[in-house]
Amino acid sequence: MVDRNLRGQYSEDVVENHLRKRGWSPQVRRWKTPWAEVDGVYVRRGQILLVEVKSRRSLSHLDRAISRKQKHRLLRVLENLVEVYPEKEILFHLAVVLPSGRIHWWTDFLAE
Repeated sequence: MVDRNLRGQYSEDVVENHLRKRGWSPQVRRWKTPWAEVDGVYVRRGQILLVEVKSRRSLSHLDRAISRKQKHRLLRVLENLVEVYPEKEILFHLAVVLPSGRIHWWTDFLAE
């Protein structure tokens, strides 16, 4: 379990460093909501970016990275934020981090 936690922390760090370099400001990590925990919340020029981070050994079977149940819970978080901040552009991306540190972004992972 410790190894898994360290991989998760490493992946979240990789994603945060990547986003900082692109002008995103981190707001909170591991944000607990009534519906789900979101790995990272970032802001930039009127945009809010929610990021779910997954550590994977390869890019195969990405469709299994997030269960249907988890997608539903994360969609509830997104819907709630859209209601609370209608003036903001709210994005929700999945960041898949490989052992090399390479990030694969999946921008429509909540789509059915």
